[in-house]
Amino acid sequence: GIVVGTAMQGTCKVRVAFPRLHPVVEKRYFKHKNIMAHDPLEAGTVGDWVQIEQCKQVSKRKSFRLKEILHPAQTFRDETGKLHTQ
Repeated sequence: GIVVGTAMQGTCKVRVAFPRLHPVVEKRYFKHKNIMAHDPLEAGTVGDWVQIEQCKQVSKRKSFRLKEILHPAQTFRDETGKLHTQ
């Protein structure tokens, strides 16, 4: 999935897409779900493509952990010095 939020300490919010096939039209579409994943090293940043895996429940909403970062997000600084991700 793709990391969409890192505001919480030790946690990243990952958006996971599930492909589905429409029964009548037979067109492929995607369902999405936001999953809270345990990230103790704070390695994930917004825009990273990551792999998560199920683990023992860490808290009420976290039962997945960040396994690895597949593609890091591209970051750049604008002329004011503010950091942006693509």
